[in-house]
Amino acid sequence: MSSQTETVKELKTTVPPLIGLRLTRNQREGIAKLAAYLVLTLGAIAMLLPFFWMVSTSFKPERGIFVMPPQWLPNPFTVENYQKALESTTLTRSFLNSFYIALTTTIGEIFCSTLAGFAFARLKFPGRNTLFGVLLATLMIPGVVTLVPAFILFRTLGWVGTYNPLIIPVLFGTPFAVFLSRQFFMTLPAELEDAAKVDGCNMFQIYRYIFLPLATPIIATLFVLGFIARWNDPGGLYHENDCFFRCPGFMDDAFGNHIALLWI
Repeated sequence: MSSQTETVKELKTTVPPLIGLRLTRNQREGIAKLAAYLVLTLGAIAMLLPFFWMVSTSFKPERGIFVMPPQWLPNPFTVENYQKALESTTLTRSFLNSFYIALTTTIGEIFCSTLAGFAFARLKFPGRNTLFGVLLATLMIPGVVTLVPAFILFRTLGWVGTYNPLIIPVLFGTPFAVFLSRQFFMTLPAELEDAAKVDGCNMFQIYRYIFLPLATPIIATLFVLGFIARWNDPGGLYHENDCFFRCPGFMDDAFGNHIALLWI
């Protein structure tokens, strides 16, 4: 009887109780980090799946795209789609058009929008708030509403069939970029501006040498958003010549109708 009692006591001392077990701070932080990494990994996989599907589909034959159930790995594997794209005479031209238009309009948009945002944030002039409110109101106008009036205007100016309607309307800034720039410049302390004025800087020099270098985050954001938006814009309303095609328009013209027929 005494031996059994001693055995039970030894088990109680060697085996820690599971109920009411307290974790140290480092252990809790480790579990929290593990859970966070797990969630982020699952999110990353979910984000990468469409890209993987796009690459996999590019190596499938035409009928393999719509096979049910879907095939994640191409079977059979083919590079015929890439051969057709490279044999097209307008692919290179469309790529250069997209890059040239997206780059020039984005650079112009960033410069003019940050300059206008700086003016709305730092300059005091009559009607500033009213003018900024009108600018924000234009964000509620759908772009489709202005397509026909813009086309009539560009045709009157003789810009249809040129790069002008694809570049100039965006080159001098957009309401969203102006709004974003203005909100960022308003967060910078006024002491920076006062110190620059003491050193003899005018307002443009303050913008150029003080505020613009500090606006790297907003410039990077505007560049990414603007470049992607211009790249994905087909802009096919203002030209009929293939030499003005951009990548989205080329893909739609070259493969859109053909792929649509595969559903029939």
